[in-house]
Amino acid sequence: MSVTRYECQACGWIYPAQSESANPEPIAFNELPDTFCCPLCGVGKAQFKPLDVDETPGAATLTSSMQNSSQQCQDVVVVGAGLAGWTVIDALRAKQPDIGITLITQDMADRYHKPMLSVALSQNKTPQDLVRMSGVQAAQKANITLMSQTQVISIDSKNRTLQTNKGELSYGNLVLALGAAPAIPACFADQDIWHINDLEGFSKIQAALAGETGANKHIAVIGAGMIGTEIAEDLTTAGHKVTLLDINDAPLAGLLPPQAPHKNMQAPHKQNNTFLGGHLVQKAGPPREGGF
Repeated sequence: MSVTRYECQACGWIYPAQSESANPEPIAFNELPDTFCCPLCGVGKAQFKPLDVDETPGAATLTSSMQNSSQQCQDVVVVGAGLAGWTVIDALRAKQPDIGITLITQDMADRYHKPMLSVALSQNKTPQDLVRMSGVQAAQKANITLMSQTQVISIDSKNRTLQTNKGELSYGNLVLALGAAPAIPACFADQDIWHINDLEGFSKIQAALAGETGANKHIAVIGAGMIGTEIAEDLTTAGHKVTLLDINDAPLAGLLPPQAPHKNMQAPHKQNNTFLGGHLVQKAGPPREGGF
């Protein structure tokens, strides 16, 4: 039986999940109880919409040549292929089917759910497991021009041009969907920082964690906000020991009302982890060989 898939509009989780694919007859979404909520972000059933994805393999690339690009003016140029960038493209295409759209991204623009990056280690998922549609397929489906593995070097807003590592591109309207930048302690050198904000970064840390014949590691996670606590839990579930550090006195202190954080203090201890609240990282020693 073919069951229509539904996507959470808050975080992108899809029902039924891949882990349920072994079930020959998953429950249809409409038959789920009204109390059903997204297991990833917790929003209710009303926040889900049917997912219509054409995953036909072999789609032709839409990557444009940069030759004479300075003479071409696309109606909209979107920089960044994360959730924000693709959501803008989906909204634009729904309202104006014929508007010209170019997507510029440093990666391959694959469509996947970024929240899964902080829960996929314990599930032993590969980067390819997380991809629900390649950038090429998604670009063809949305009828846009894709410039993957392209870096924007500078923006000339007066003349409405972008300078990239592949040449110059003109634009009519520009959307910068670049995401947030983490607050990294100054004591860390750039080469010592693990970035798990995309599939490539996830792949690297997954390989590093499995490097020493799969031996469990003791890992320090700096920052006990939403992402930090999710990653700490994922690493613990994967069998690693975690020390979670934060400048606040409790996990998620900046996200919850005053009466709530003290309850979260119990969670790291139940997971056999260590939480160090009120700690500001001021110095870091050299990383061990392999990164952990």
